[in-house]
Amino acid sequence: MAKKLRVRVKSSILVQPAEAELGRGSSSSIALSDFDLVGNLGHVPSIHFHRPSQNWLSPPHIMFHTLRASLAQLLVPYYPLAGRLRPLGGGRFEIVCNGAGALLVDAEADLSITMDEVSESDYLHLTPHLDIAATTLETFPLAAAQITRFACGGVTLAFALSHAVLDGRSSTEFVRQWGRLARGEPLEGHPAIDRSLLVNLGRSESLMPMPIPPEFELKAGGGVESSSSSPAPLLMPCSMVTISMTEFQVEALRRKANEGGGNGAPLFTRFEAITVHIWRCACRAWECKATRVSVPVDFRRQMGLPKMYVGNGVLDVVAACAGTATDTLSSAAGKLREAIRKVDREYLTRTAAYLKSVEDLSCFQDDDGKAAAHRVPTVLVTSWLSGVFGDVDFGWGREFYMSPVNYGHEGECVILPGKGNSDSNSSINKSIDVKVCLQDRHLEAFKKFFLQELSTPDPPRPRL
Repeated sequence: MAKKLRVRVKSSILVQPAEAELGRGSSSSIALSDFDLVGNLGHVPSIHFHRPSQNWLSPPHIMFHTLRASLAQLLVPYYPLAGRLRPLGGGRFEIVCNGAGALLVDAEADLSITMDEVSESDYLHLTPHLDIAATTLETFPLAAAQITRFACGGVTLAFALSHAVLDGRSSTEFVRQWGRLARGEPLEGHPAIDRSLLVNLGRSESLMPMPIPPEFELKAGGGVESSSSSPAPLLMPCSMVTISMTEFQVEALRRKANEGGGNGAPLFTRFEAITVHIWRCACRAWECKATRVSVPVDFRRQMGLPKMYVGNGVLDVVAACAGTATDTLSSAAGKLREAIRKVDREYLTRTAAYLKSVEDLSCFQDDDGKAAAHRVPTVLVTSWLSGVFGDVDFGWGREFYMSPVNYGHEGECVILPGKGNSDSNSSINKSIDVKVCLQDRHLEAFKKFFLQELSTPDPPRPRL
């Protein structure tokens, strides 16, 4: 029988910037760009597990003190994260830089359970509690973190960061820089707070009639109705399944996606191969003729944004197909690649212009973390394979595992390094975990299709 996790909160405080910035009063504000104001405006939680180490010589209470002091330092250059959102009407917000602070929670787990006994259903108990449903989005801290200590000596660190203010890459940078300060090291660069480039993008074009980008046409009321008789996704019970893939399975899938190539185009990546495999299997499980896949595309390079840009530099693009289940892996990957490659400066300008022309953006928003009900069944895939929290270190070593928390809404998927990847360099630890959330009635069919189509070669044996 699984043990029940009980967590006792010892302290919950608001950490304010260590010093006030000159010339910045309580009335100063920062505009959010159009790309900040669409999609999930809620907090994105993640959890990181750290094993006991011989090098942990500091008393446990020192860890919380270190986190508190370094966070106060970090909020000086990252001052928007100490502010709050203010509604402007029409689904638009701005950041009020009032120095109200970020939430930091100190907790400890019940003595009867070790960190290795924690299940995914326990993750929410190890995450800062932000009950957005009970109040309004603008009353919450934009950044929150919780450290939970276990009797075995291990700790978990969980973060909940506002997606209206940070995307995955800028969240990673925020946490990495916090870790540097906690280790007594200086910041590695300076955060780029200025959002004017994206705020002003498409302003002149917005005065002209703009076509609806495919990323927004379904929520705006257009698009093709699904042929499935399934009810709206959010009305049915959903569960998450985690499927682990060895590096050999991943490579075999990638090779299969690249069969029939040779036209000089770059090979499909492991992310593209896994994503379309998920897409095809979900299509079969749903028994739908029309489906879509959505992936976030980082456009910092296209727009010339600084490396440490603080904000959303991504656009969720979609690829649609009426026959994904019967497509080859290579054909489906080609459709995904085409959707990703269309994101250039011109496309982003047109998208920003369209969003500026929309009177109320709330139809494109989701402030409680739930995927919006799509009229066409949609798989939403995010990659945590690289550049997302991979080297978080607050002075007690890198995490041995990380995971999203409450990734539990129809069609949402995340691809991330498997558990134990940080423990050694052996090939067995180069696994990948695929977390997929579907309606309960579709989960078994999805798992069956996923595993059936997954080539599972044995690792090469050494010659005797």
